[in-house]
Amino acid sequence: MNISEELFKLNPWWEGHFHSELLPRPLYSQKLISNLKTKDIILITGLRRVGKTSLIKLFINYLIQKNDPKYVLYVSLDSLPLEKYSISDILREYRKIHELSLASRVYLFFDEVAYRQNVHQELKNLYDHENVKIYASSSSTSIFRDTRAFLTGRTRVLEILPLDFNEFITFKKITINSSEKYLVESYFEQYMRTRDSRICSDK
Repeated sequence: MNISEELFKLNPWWEGHFHSELLPRPLYSQKLISNLKTKDIILITGLRRVGKTSLIKLFINYLIQKNDPKYVLYVSLDSLPLEKYSISDILREYRKIHELSLASRVYLFFDEVAYRQNVHQELKNLYDHENVKIYASSSSTSIFRDTRAFLTGRTRVLEILPLDFNEFITFKKITINSSEKYLVESYFEQYMRTRDSRICSDK
């Protein structure tokens, strides 16, 4: 598989095949929307399986409703077919696919950035020299270990937490009537069991 094929695989909205049925997380989605017009790189962090990639896909769905889908690029940097390519190589191929000039503003989503050793420098170069809005995610706190301060003053951090109880109720499509408030305790115990099992599986 070449780089172009992998990018089309990771970005199905380029060919109109993307439908999001993911759980809405309005608190975090609104934070992404509120930072949409800033230049800052948005660093999305949180535990494994907390929903970082799902949130990214939800936000991409929001963007492609308002922009031509070709202006949105998603890359999972743990992808083996892309391992030998730099982020700059990937971006050049992306612009080539869609015939986008350097002046064209694009939205870049880089998932699992901790897999790249020089990611801070690569992101800085894009930030400084291209018309891009960058979102980068990682489960590892290594994303913060910018020892050479490449990204100092260029980032904002969004930490994603596990589902809270209200989100859990929404996800389960549970409606609690006023006459059945006694069920809240039972649902909360179910929520705690689900949350604890996820935390244990992530250790």
